[in-house]
This record gives sequence, structure tokens and C-alpha cells, in this order.
Amino acid sequence: ILDLLPEARPILGHLTSGTSRWLGTVGIPPLSARDGGKSIWLNVSSLLEGVQVDLPAPLGKQASRLRDYNLRYHFTPELPGIEMTYGNSLYVLGELEKGAGFTFRRAVIGLSEGGYQIPENGIMIKGHWPSVQIDAWNEVIKRYSGSGGKANPAENLARLNAIDVAFGYLDIGGRKFSDMQIQSAKEDAAWRI
Repeated sequence: ILDLLPEARPILGHLTSGTSRWLGTVGIPPLSARDGGKSIWLNVSSLLEGVQVDLPAPLGKQASRLRDYNLRYHFTPELPGIEMTYGNSLYVLGELEKGAGFTFRRAVIGLSEGGYQIPENGIMIKGHWPSVQIDAWNEVIKRYSGSGGKANPAENLARLNAIDVAFGYLDIGGRKFSDMQIQSAKEDAAWRI
């Protein structure tokens, strides 16, 4: 997949290793439908057998395990779009900045199954995970923030403007909290919790 989407290499190259079988499909609507907003799209999917994902739970994966992955890229001239699913734990739906690689103009990142809507502006994280270890995820964010390239992860993190998440268990510095819910929004560069 990194050969097809080289802009994603600075991020995914640090988080994955191995190879897997992939299925690719291209959709080309008739010209008359393109005037109505339909776009050409590329869909790639895999069970990720043979791919290790170096992330904390619930997104980490051993190479021998299977996990559905599906990515659909919409080739619209104005604002390219992405729909991505990773097992039942991660959903991304968003619009990319034109000509800016994988920098989101607006997107929703879902942590569980649900009918997500793209926010009006920026990036929103929403959903529920059974448990999360904050220290492990802080390490990932440090790696992700410094990876650079056309994917521009630091800019994507800067565009984060809303969080509405719940965790069955939350581990922060070895302290465990149960049934945690966090709702926060950025207003005028400050976070309101």
C-alpha cells in the first residue's frame, strides 16, 4: 500500500512492517454522473495477514492475526476524500487539502462503529474503546508528530478541534480509571473541557 500511496510512508512506514495480499478496485462513473458529484475512486482492502502494526491496544496487531482494512480514496478535483476502516476499532472519514498530500481539511476519526458525519471544520475524534493506556499513546503521538513529509502529521494534529470519547478503562501513569468520558472542544486556540 505504501507503494500506491507514497504520501502515507512517513506515518505508516514507522507503524507497520511486513507484507500482505491486497485487493484493489477502481470505480469510474459515467461522465454524466461526475457532473452530479460522483467521482472516480480507488478502493484497496486487505486482511493484513503478515503485517505487524506497532501501535498500542486496541490498534496494535501481530503479523499472524487477521484484521480487515479498507481504504477508499475519492479523486475529486476540488477536495479529495478518504474513507478508511480498520477492524471495528478505527474509522476515518474526511476531506483532504487539495495538493497537500494527506493533510486533512476536515475529518472525523471514529473509535468504534457508528454513523459518523464529517465536522464543519477541523478534525474530530469520537467514539468508544474498551481500554486505553495514555502513556503508550503519548509515545505514538511523539513519533507521529515528528515524521514530516507530505502527510504533514503535525498539521493534522493542530487541526484537531473536538474530542468526544469514552473508555471502559483509562490508564494514565499507572493509575486506572473506569468508565471515563472526555468531551472537549477547541475555541480560539484554547481547549474547553
